[in-house]
Amino acid sequence: MPKLLVRCSEILELRLLRDDEKDFPKDDLKESPFGNWTGFYDWLRSDADSVVGIRYWPFEEATTLISRIDLRSVKNDSTGALTFFFTSQHQFDEQISSDQAFEESRILVGYKEQDIAFVFGGSDLTRQEWESITAAIDGNSEIQ
Repeated sequence: MPKLLVRCSEILELRLLRDDEKDFPKDDLKESPFGNWTGFYDWLRSDADSVVGIRYWPFEEATTLISRIDLRSVKNDSTGALTFFFTSQHQFDEQISSDQAFEESRILVGYKEQDIAFVFGGSDLTRQEWESITAAIDGNSEIQ
């Protein structure tokens, strides 16, 4: 199954990564010291087959790194979650969006230190859900 790379700088950039990550952008991102599991997350769904975003709760040690970077393209909520929306559609159904996925959630840091990216595993998503993410990426490779 593919993985989702969410890159945050002044804009939000989405990219699918192959499972073997041979298409990983190594030239401008490096792994953070926190390993493959930095928090848990929910896939935000507007309906049963459409994923419109991710809500991610980083663990405390990862929050220290994240807080040093200006994340204008990311929404923060009162619970400490970071929310990434894939399109201008920000409505989702809470009842079908509470996965609490504990799959891979890596943090990558740009060599410029102001860029940060997140890699989320998505083996629990259906083919239709991946297609909705792909459609969002094709329509909005950069989200403001």
